[in-house]
Amino acid sequence: MKAIYLYPVLALLFLNSCSYRYQVFDIKSEEVISETGDYFLYENDDLEIYYDYWTEGGYPVFKIHNRRNDTLFLNLAKSNFKVNGVAIDYYNTTYTAEEYERMRPFPLPPVVAIQPRRSYQLNGFPISWRWERIKNKPGYVRFEQNNSPIHFGNFLTYYFDDENIDYRVENNFWIGKIKKYKRKESNDFKQRHF
Repeated sequence: MKAIYLYPVLALLFLNSCSYRYQVFDIKSEEVISETGDYFLYENDDLEIYYDYWTEGGYPVFKIHNRRNDTLFLNLAKSNFKVNGVAIDYYNTTYTAEEYERMRPFPLPPVVAIQPRRSYQLNGFPISWRWERIKNKPGYVRFEQNNSPIHFGNFLTYYFDDENIDYRVENNFWIGKIKKYKRKESNDFKQRHF
């Protein structure tokens, strides 16, 4: 008789241990400013880059805005996204069709022209699908830049037609905090932030 009750008890323990279903990463950067916690902003005299990380799996969305009165040429053949030191090129002819399609269903051109005072949206690559182990109390873990489990960066090269110079923007980020949420807590969190 005791063996029969053991399976429901194990099932309850398993379900209880899996009650935390979501983790939210708090992203930090030294050179990019966090705007109201919803997005990050990098700017120089030539452009503004808005980073939006509020997507499942941390697929970043970048909006590059040309501040000048000249056409800005975003050289994707010389640009990449790095996660923990591994560079993923935005445009690379050496990828097989399957590899590229898995990472980016719609191929990008080697160079994108951004008209004066206009913007271009670029989708990045996933930051992490890895589940980080977090103890129940306090339900989160904090990191400093030197011990963060995930470091990532966006490296963009651009130029202007009338200049013979390549400009490079390097924006680096790391995970400063990971907090776990139960299903109900995550729904409340989503309603507040989305």
